[in-house]
Amino acid sequence: MRIGIVVCQLIGGGLETVLKYLADELMEEGHEVDFIEDSTHGPWSREFCNLGYQVKTFTPGYLTSMQQHALNVARSLGGYDVLLLNEAPVVTSILGLLPESSIRVSIVHLHHPGVYHNAVSNYPKLDHICTVSRPLKQEVLKQNPKLRDHVTTITNGVPVPAQWPCSQKNFYGQNLRVIFLGRLEKQQKGVLHLPGIFDQVWRQYPDVELSIIGDGPDRESLQQQFDKIPHKGKVEYHGFVSHTNALKKLSEGDLLVMPSYFEGMPIALLEAMAQGVVPVATALEGMITPIVNHGHNGLLYPPVDEQGFASGIIELVSDRDRARAMSKAAWQTAHEDYHAHGMAQRYLQVITACRKKRTEGNALFTGVGKLHVETLDAFYKLPRFLVKPAGKLHGVCRRVGKTVGRWLEQLK
Repeated sequence: MRIGIVVCQLIGGGLETVLKYLADELMEEGHEVDFIEDSTHGPWSREFCNLGYQVKTFTPGYLTSMQQHALNVARSLGGYDVLLLNEAPVVTSILGLLPESSIRVSIVHLHHPGVYHNAVSNYPKLDHICTVSRPLKQEVLKQNPKLRDHVTTITNGVPVPAQWPCSQKNFYGQNLRVIFLGRLEKQQKGVLHLPGIFDQVWRQYPDVELSIIGDGPDRESLQQQFDKIPHKGKVEYHGFVSHTNALKKLSEGDLLVMPSYFEGMPIALLEAMAQGVVPVATALEGMITPIVNHGHNGLLYPPVDEQGFASGIIELVSDRDRARAMSKAAWQTAHEDYHAHGMAQRYLQVITACRKKRTEGNALFTGVGKLHVETLDAFYKLPRFLVKPAGKLHGVCRRVGKTVGRWLEQLK
């Protein structure tokens, strides 16, 4: 089969990582796989090309409207047997314009209203919707209960070594190495809790090392808060690194700290566990709790519980035998339940089932149609260079309208 994995752009993060693993497994099965960016070049486009993946990028010109851009994309996507849509608003809008023979599957990776809207708003032109966790499936069904028979949960998967990589661990060395891997921002990842956590850890174990891999808008604030700790231990900031280097640094760690407020199904967590890195993470119900069994293959604490996170790290530093046992259990969980090969097989099963439903006449897909503009931006008919000015003008008009409305109310 010729399969297109569609994204808005290859930004770089957990979504792109799991899609890369999926592509590897599908190509191993003999399928032809292309990555398709439906809106613009992303930061990881070049890296994907350098790694040998086929990447097609559609970028609208400044004089082109999003409506015209969508129609241009539609004319170029006729040769795919399967399209896997990952938060791709432009291709979602043109599903009704594509050849009827193609199977279309939308994948929901993240808990966000815009993601759910893109996934379900053009559902009559889809064959199936997949979610990476059960809570995401429940949210999709809240959006449209009619989809109950057409939504499947397929958990993310990662490559897992055949043997527990215990030789890379430092459980009986002097310093335990703790890793944070992710975007440096407080709203989702909770990075500004790290100084409070390690302030407590270093009071008892000043030799514990922290490596921070990633970049983001709160990096400066994070560094400033760490610098205020009088007994600060060793902190290394690696910034944004390639996925290959991030995996190498992750494999050299002993513990992973993840104080996130919300996740879909965090790839960094699965990659860490696959390498025997013990997670100390937020107990996110239905997202992290199905993966990490507290006290068995990692430790879980409520959001913003800095004392809990610190006590968990201190516990593992002080009891190296327990840390080692959790390391093996973490690897075993990834190997048995979250292997990339199993993930790819489940997607292939969904595709086969979609073809069967079409044959039997009970498919979700209702046939070709027209452009679905709901997933495009509000000014989809304007040339791109006018969209921002139009948005600003629209905002000003709304504020003026509200002010005039309040003034008229006062006059009454």
